[in-house]
Amino acid sequence: MKKGFTLIELVVIMALFSVVMLVGMSFLIGSKNSFQRSQDASEIHYEVRKASDYIRDEIRNADFIEIGLIPSTPDPFFDYLYVSSGQLIHVVNGVAYTKTLDILIDDANMFLIEQALNGNNAITYTIDASLSSSVGTRTYNAPTTIHLNNITDYLGKRGNTYTAVSGPCIKYTKP
Repeated sequence: MKKGFTLIELVVIMALFSVVMLVGMSFLIGSKNSFQRSQDASEIHYEVRKASDYIRDEIRNADFIEIGLIPSTPDPFFDYLYVSSGQLIHVVNGVAYTKTLDILIDDANMFLIEQALNGNNAITYTIDASLSSSVGTRTYNAPTTIHLNNITDYLGKRGNTYTAVSGPCIKYTKP
């Protein structure tokens, strides 16, 4: 009797090896996709939080604030904050600076000034973001309310009635 494998034994071993490799590759591909989804979530959360924190830090202590349209020619005596082409833009002295990556979603009525029942003014906004990668598109939004410390008059007052004001751009000055 000769030593070695028969053809049937060789085919069975190859089939078992193929099944083990298939399970291993499925695990590796699933792990890679899970890692990519986690990385996407981390990036989108970071960019939305960065934009939200930046807006909060800029306008919380503003002494003048107005919501309106994005100006074609900014007034150099005011600062402006708005989202354009997926990026948070801060205009200072008439010069625009980009503050985030281009994953934010432009929103025509992103900012809303409201007055609470206690008479405090607040700006409410939601930053939406979207990121596409090899594992699909991930979206995220962060609703935020900022109480304005230095503004006590009715920001939305029109005659004798109060109306909330919304728009895509914040125009403001800081002390």
